[in-house]
Amino acid sequence: MSSRPQPRTMASDGQQVVVLAPGEYERLAAARRKLGGQAAHLHAMKRELQQARAALDDIEKVLAEAPECHQPGSGQSAVGEPNSLRRRLQAVLRTHRPAPHSGTSPKPPPHGAS
Repeated sequence: MSSRPQPRTMASDGQQVVVLAPGEYERLAAARRKLGGQAAHLHAMKRELQQARAALDDIEKVLAEAPECHQPGSGQSAVGEPNSLRRRLQAVLRTHRPAPHSGTSPKPPPHGAS
């Protein structure tokens, strides 16, 4: 693995500054714009995810408080019935609910994968 190239520097008014060629500066500016757009998109996605999770939490509360459903056409209550609509929906929500956030960032995708 090669070492990182060192930036060109020069002294200006007694301070060291990094010198960029116009093309390098344009690439840097483009990368910053792209990163800013990605950050805004990520922020919007995070907000949407939080709203979806809040909605799922509300749905779970409503299901937990709901009486057992009747089986269509049977005329009988489905109390204790493992296939009742309420229990099936609760099982789906439990199955697809992500684990609590561990505080670690996911691994980035392999280079070239998007």
